[in-house]
Amino acid sequence: MENKLEIGGKEYTVRGLQVADIGSFSKILEKMDFRLSAFLSDTGLIQAALKRGPQDHKKKGEDKQLAQTVGVEAVLRIIDYLIQNYHKAEEELNTWLASLIGVKPDAFKKMPIATPYKILEKLAGAGDLLDFFAKAAQ
Repeated sequence: MENKLEIGGKEYTVRGLQVADIGSFSKILEKMDFRLSAFLSDTGLIQAALKRGPQDHKKKGEDKQLAQTVGVEAVLRIIDYLIQNYHKAEEELNTWLASLIGVKPDAFKKMPIATPYKILEKLAGAGDLLDFFAKAAQ
């Protein structure tokens, strides 16, 4: 994934997630006391999918589309969760997000306030976060 992002009038490339990001992201989620199964249950995303989704094996294409829709919705809610709990892992998030756009953490701290959300949104749009959480849920 190569995604361009404009921040403060300057263009940055948001790199794709790599194996090296698992540890950093895992520490961030742990500091925020984030548990995927509890999150999905609390948000009602699984129950909503079961209520509105086809369960018939003949409708696998629809099941896949529904899973994708629920996955995107879950990732957007996870982004909101990360932003709301930013203070719990601020240093780790700043360091990790800075690495995603190739800047030093000190420079990242001076960027516009919407920067973390923009980066996470780019990752979600590229499917990287969705892939990460889909694998984590297995």
